[in-house]
Amino acid sequence: MARSALPRSSFSTLRSTRSLVPRHTELRTRSLRHLRGVCGASLPVRPSARPRSCRQQRAPALRTLARLRCLRMAPPQSPRPKAGHARTPSLVSLNKNINWISEPGVWTTYISLLLLTWLALCAVAPPWRAWDLMVLAHFAVTFPLFHWHKGSPIATDQGAYDQLTFWEQMDDGVQLTRNKKFFTALPVALLLPSWQRGEHGSPLGIATLVATLILLLAKTPFMYKVRIFGINRD
Repeated sequence: MARSALPRSSFSTLRSTRSLVPRHTELRTRSLRHLRGVCGASLPVRPSARPRSCRQQRAPALRTLARLRCLRMAPPQSPRPKAGHARTPSLVSLNKNINWISEPGVWTTYISLLLLTWLALCAVAPPWRAWDLMVLAHFAVTFPLFHWHKGSPIATDQGAYDQLTFWEQMDDGVQLTRNKKFFTALPVALLLPSWQRGEHGSPLGIATLVATLILLLAKTPFMYKVRIFGINRD
């Protein structure tokens, strides 16, 4: 069986193609040597190195742009709160009539005044009855101050808060802040010790329960700027 012979034109084309590879490498080496001699720089001569593609050349620049974009879009980090027992204000307000309620130490002073009132009442009544009297005294003082009297004694307010009570001015009317949660939970905490004795049917026990319910109703969010039957509207 005779071996099929290739035409001479195919051998000549293959030979010319093979001769182009070393010639291209030789030309590149000569050009690099020429540049090294002209610029005086030590350019590496690597005939076998492949030229980098446009995508490989742009990769470092794209990575740098991505980092800069992440830094620009990152939100600023808020400073971490310092360790300690200092209480931050519930809400910063420009109303000077209620700004003091957000100062550190107000809660502690408030509870201390209640305990001092109870100790003073213990001098004239038994401790359990003095506690009930203290609950009623707390209602008699805080309900007019927080939920009845309106306006602000600060002259610079110029009547801006004449239609708002102290509770409605607190924290600029924002509901469920830390201050309002504290002053809402406090009447319940004062009622629990007096009801642990089981004297729910006594006149004093019923009076403490009614006083606590009135305070809780006045502090609820749905009672904001609400005047029942028009009471205390003017």
